[in-house]
Amino acid sequence: MHNFDAALPAKETHMQYTRTLDRTFAVAPGARLRIANRSGELTVIGEDRADISLSAQISVHAESQRDADRQLDDIQIPISARDDHVEVGPPEYPDRRSGGVSLLMGFVVGFHGLGTRVNMVARVPRDCVVSAEHRSGPLRISGLGAGLRAESRSGRSEVTEVAGDVTFESRSGTTEIRRIDGDLEVESRSGRLEVEGVSGKTTVRSRSGSVVISDIDGPLVVESRAGRIQIEDARGAMRIRSHAGAVEVRGRVVQPIDIELHSGHVKLAVTRDSAFFMDAETHVGSVRSELPVNYLDGPPSDDAPVVRVRTHTGAVRVVAA
Repeated sequence: MHNFDAALPAKETHMQYTRTLDRTFAVAPGARLRIANRSGELTVIGEDRADISLSAQISVHAESQRDADRQLDDIQIPISARDDHVEVGPPEYPDRRSGGVSLLMGFVVGFHGLGTRVNMVARVPRDCVVSAEHRSGPLRISGLGAGLRAESRSGRSEVTEVAGDVTFESRSGTTEIRRIDGDLEVESRSGRLEVEGVSGKTTVRSRSGSVVISDIDGPLVVESRAGRIQIEDARGAMRIRSHAGAVEVRGRVVQPIDIELHSGHVKLAVTRDSAFFMDAETHVGSVRSELPVNYLDGPPSDDAPVVRVRTHTGAVRVVAA
């Protein structure tokens, strides 16, 4: 008789172990923070304070406390502070196969241990200039009163309440950017992008995924390779370029709108008080206005904005908002 159970490998059990690192840095007004993380969460919060507070929770999965301590001792978070310039991370994980330091997440997961994560929270003065980079996991930034440059490679990203110019790059995942008092430049390679409430110029570039934009005061430029574009209540001049996907613009027309779309339909939903000249053309499709003849109170003035639409394949519709 064969004992099949005896031939099976013993079941491995792992528990999660954590260690927390807390640091505080005294800084002068206008300090700079550069912070980078690899896997976990990264949060930066602007507050009414005069220092930079950092809390990093390191988590590993191990079979015992002894094994966990060994793993936790191996994880290093580089930190430096000089001339009111604080730099944190990215965390360094060793590659146990060679004894060296691994810079690739695949080594971390495959050879250092399953579920290794570092959750960082930085609380900074509102006038702190922040540069943030995150490879995998949620990224949240809020409450800043100075400039921001940030990059997320994979995961959900949220940027809110920033008074200053913002430059943001997302490689994969949902990105939400709201209430920016300044110029915004954002690039999304793959995933849904939502932008709401920008006072300055807004420039959006998307390779693949839907783009939803609303409540924009300044000029708006949108470039997309593939995906649906929805714009509502944009009060500045608009320039929209897309290769494939639908484009919908809603709201009052007060500035020129220039739309070029290779494949897909265009919908312009305008309010009753809009007065503009329409210049639309499609190679394969139709151009139609569904507004009643008496929708406008009168003809537009000579200086009224022009709405220019060009599509190669797709319909163009003008409807009531």
